[in-house]
Amino acid sequence: MNKSVFFIFLISFAISIERSGDYDDDFQIYQFSDATLNKGIRGCTIGNCKEGIGTFIFENRDMYSGEFSNGMMHGKGEYRVSNGEYYKGDFKENDFDGFGKYSFPSGEYYEGEYRKGKRNGLGFLSHRDGDIYISEFKRGLLHGPGIIIKRNGNIESWDFYKGEKFMELSMEAVTTHLLISHHKRSEILEKLESYEILTSKNYVECNQEYGLRSNIYSECPNGMQCLDGICIEDQSISIDAVEIKNEIKELELGCMDERACNFSKSAQKDDGSCWYQIKGCSCDKGKNAFVDDCGICMGDNSICRDCSGVINGTAYLDRCGNCDNIVDNDCSKDCKGIWGGDAYVDQCGNCDNIIENDCIKDCNGVWGGNAIVDECGICNGSGKTQCKSGNYVCDILECKDSGCDLPNNTIKLLDGEILYNSDFEIHGFQIVIEDAYITQAYSGDAYNNNFTTNFGGRSLMSMSYSQGVIKSGCGTLIKLIFDDISAGITSASFYDSNGMPHSLKVIK
Repeated sequence: MNKSVFFIFLISFAISIERSGDYDDDFQIYQFSDATLNKGIRGCTIGNCKEGIGTFIFENRDMYSGEFSNGMMHGKGEYRVSNGEYYKGDFKENDFDGFGKYSFPSGEYYEGEYRKGKRNGLGFLSHRDGDIYISEFKRGLLHGPGIIIKRNGNIESWDFYKGEKFMELSMEAVTTHLLISHHKRSEILEKLESYEILTSKNYVECNQEYGLRSNIYSECPNGMQCLDGICIEDQSISIDAVEIKNEIKELELGCMDERACNFSKSAQKDDGSCWYQIKGCSCDKGKNAFVDDCGICMGDNSICRDCSGVINGTAYLDRCGNCDNIVDNDCSKDCKGIWGGDAYVDQCGNCDNIIENDCIKDCNGVWGGNAIVDECGICNGSGKTQCKSGNYVCDILECKDSGCDLPNNTIKLLDGEILYNSDFEIHGFQIVIEDAYITQAYSGDAYNNNFTTNFGGRSLMSMSYSQGVIKSGCGTLIKLIFDDISAGITSASFYDSNGMPHSLKVIK
């Protein structure tokens, strides 16, 4: 498909069908909602879908086969809806327009005239409940003279108005009207003949001078006369039946009750819209007029009611919206100038309503001061001092710089000494140093307990091959010398006298 055709079909449509309404045997006539055209694209699969004959499949799987003009469905064609519904007939600029038949999977169908996508003109409607309608339609609804053939065989003749039964007519009047107005739609009138409703089966067209109801200058046989271009048997014609064609028209709806405010002299059918004057108000106040509690039309109760709803009461609204008649209860401004506000001034002169923001005395006795007691109990003090071991103390003399300053089950490298604090006996250990190589290992509890120590690079391993053991507790595990400054311990593993592994947390 070339680009121009593709563009045209971007504005083409897919047909979707919905049904609405119910069937009431006395008043309401079942209506199929009209076919409308929605957007959808799939592509032209066969033929010429711009100017010619082709097949186009829409995005929703609907399919049209038939004539195209200017990229639109135009002419004779068939439209298949993906749900099984089917239309065959005339199209005009993407609408059902002309004569066609729309069928449903249930077996019901409409056959007749369309105008701009809606049933308009003479049509045959087969309903799923077995009833059949042969009638005029307008804007998709039964509208005008028509016949109902009930499933039990009974036949009714009505004048329909906007889908409803409006006035019962004689069978003679309806059939004559349909024959005169739609004699060129023989395919529909033949259905009347098939039900033996029409008796003038062999009618012929004729010429007639305007205003003459006779067979003068016509081709009608004896016993028949020319009327609106066809020959009709004399006995089947009455003046009322013929003129019904011109008298069936749109009725003007409105209120027909002279007592109502909206009475319409020109209304021909009451539509239930009447509304009436109420006591205390005139019609010119409108249909929604009312009388307030003070007896005033369209009033707001402000004339005679006070703020508490008491008629002629003395209550009033103060600046805070409180309603009473007690002057001493009137609200006042707070420190922020807000009427009825709850802000207040605290000891430091701050104005707000947040208790948590109120100022307090600091440890030096100053309101709003910022002096605080540090963790060592000293007002405005500097807090604890950090020992070399990492512990914090209030008195520098408390720093011991030993493993016993460490938390339980921890290890730390401090100035070449590996300090420890352990709750288990140590029979061996392996340590990896960070960022430096070990050049010497000596002293500490490992040497004091006859551990054999080996080192190389950044790794050190020390084990007891005798009965020596480092008891649970704290102290210096071993002292090391490095070829560079070390940042600390990378990893450490420990073993007890049973060979079970343990770990001590490394403190940086």
